[in-house]
Amino acid sequence: PGYDGSIGPLLSGTSYYITVRALDNASPPNDEGLYSVRSVTFTYDSGAPARFVQAPADGMYFNNSIGLTISGTAQDDLSGLQGVQVSVKDVTATKWWTGTHNDIGSFDTLNYVTADLSLNPTWQFIIPSGQLTQDFVHGRTYEIQARAWDTSGSTSDFTAVRTITYDNQVPTGTVIV
Repeated sequence: PGYDGSIGPLLSGTSYYITVRALDNASPPNDEGLYSVRSVTFTYDSGAPARFVQAPADGMYFNNSIGLTISGTAQDDLSGLQGVQVSVKDVTATKWWTGTHNDIGSFDTLNYVTADLSLNPTWQFIIPSGQLTQDFVHGRTYEIQARAWDTSGSTSDFTAVRTITYDNQVPTGTVIV
């Protein structure tokens, strides 16, 4: 008769120490002494990282004079932050940005791009101005969201949608005399 492995509900943030000793069914049991005893300590982490989008502001208009910087913060104090994914959706075309941080890309099927974490806990994803000129359409709206995951594999939900509009045309005016 052996132990079935049930230990009850684990509490996130709690450290656990487990020791296991193996014996076979031989008579007398084969006991390898210290070599048959194994132990490990681990901390259980079931919580997802906190994540926020700080820029661009919801409802903002943007153009191609500089690259589009999407940034925010993400943090997981328990097991550590592993990564942040960003979703940039062209609402009209129902396509997502597939490029890499500060490099080339295009819109295609559902895709989440990986943000740069070199300034951890601040993350950022930049779409260069040349890509804005090439791939973004004047007057269209784009939805931005982000999610994060930690080293234990827990993934957060996406942030609330931020909607921005691409405006690369020069305004016109009329003088009435």
